[in-house]
Amino acid sequence: MKRNITAKLNNLLDSGASAPLLVMGPRGVGKTYTVCEWAESRRERSIYVNLETDASARLFFEKNVFGSVKDTVYAFLRLDEGTDPGDILLIFDEIQACVSLCELFKAHYTPFGIKICCISSFAPQSLIQAFNCIRMTAMDFDEFLEGTGKEWYSELIKGHFEKKRPIPQLLHNELLEMWDDYMRIGGMPEAVLEFAADNDSVNIDERQRRCLRAIYDDMITYGDSKMKDVLDVIPEHMAIGRRRFTLNLIRRGVTASMYRDAIEDLTSNGIVFKSSRLGREDSFGLTVFDCGIAGYMLKSTHEIAVERLEYQQLCTYLASCFGQSHELFFFESDTGAKADLLYRTDAGFVPAEFGTGRSRRGKSLSKIAQICEIAYIVSVGRDNYKLENELLKIPVYSAFLLA
Repeated sequence: MKRNITAKLNNLLDSGASAPLLVMGPRGVGKTYTVCEWAESRRERSIYVNLETDASARLFFEKNVFGSVKDTVYAFLRLDEGTDPGDILLIFDEIQACVSLCELFKAHYTPFGIKICCISSFAPQSLIQAFNCIRMTAMDFDEFLEGTGKEWYSELIKGHFEKKRPIPQLLHNELLEMWDDYMRIGGMPEAVLEFAADNDSVNIDERQRRCLRAIYDDMITYGDSKMKDVLDVIPEHMAIGRRRFTLNLIRRGVTASMYRDAIEDLTSNGIVFKSSRLGREDSFGLTVFDCGIAGYMLKSTHEIAVERLEYQQLCTYLASCFGQSHELFFFESDTGAKADLLYRTDAGFVPAEFGTGRSRRGKSLSKIAQICEIAYIVSVGRDNYKLENELLKIPVYSAFLLA
């Protein structure tokens, strides 16, 4: 499956950056497969080591004490100090499983002849700071189309998006059907492959359950129980339809300071996306990283109307879509004006209108404009490209291009 981060990997690796690469993302988003495929496409000789499953490699690093990453790597590869290693790309998968190697990377790093790319499903804050990080999340809609053999539609969307020209109605309807499939299945490669194999969603819930279970296992192994507490109550927030995250749902008396580190670890590892309440730094919202996982979590814990389920999955998708490259916000005023999602660009804030409810744009925008500069408005929905009252409506299946 072709993934969009390969260009970023090439750019960073070839830039001569002073820190090694770290590809981060929740368990099951396709990090290992993507990095190994990318490494095979390059001219270097790639060497892959999984520090979670290769006990002998992990024992080597834990038992031997070296002064630098270079000394460690040379010893591990059995290279003499004066030897030219040639073009080697060394991949350390699940680096967080080897504490001693992590500590070496946290110390001062000086680039040497061997290029290094690390992968982590759950990295602590102190380790993240030592790397050039590329965060990988679930497959976006264009990746979903390519993964299901419909890449032609992806090119169609991109072409019409550039010109803001309506897509022929028959093709528009077909894309909406594919979008509905994506909302139900999500972007976890295991679920997408299951769907692509037989064009059925009978076993999708089981695939999503397994992916979620692996994420919980990582939190238990490398994190702490507070992260599980936070993730456990997100379906309750989705069921209520509240953007502001309420810690009291975990238990009465919980304060923000008690869970600050847990939430920071969840967001930095891409398991949740955080949105701040505009004008109120003490309030924030949380959404999980994948619309399919969000739907599974909500359906398995609550009885919920189809319309609300679809709306919450759309909220999740747009947050993950925009949150990969922009800071996220939401807005609530004391007089009832609200905006479920805004993202910040260099030109100002962009309110994103979406869903099937009545627009609150006039009231909400006037309130938002009092506290920040609005660059433009994004409206995404099931309509084709359409200019309406100086507002350009964008088909929801093209929202990934706005990011």
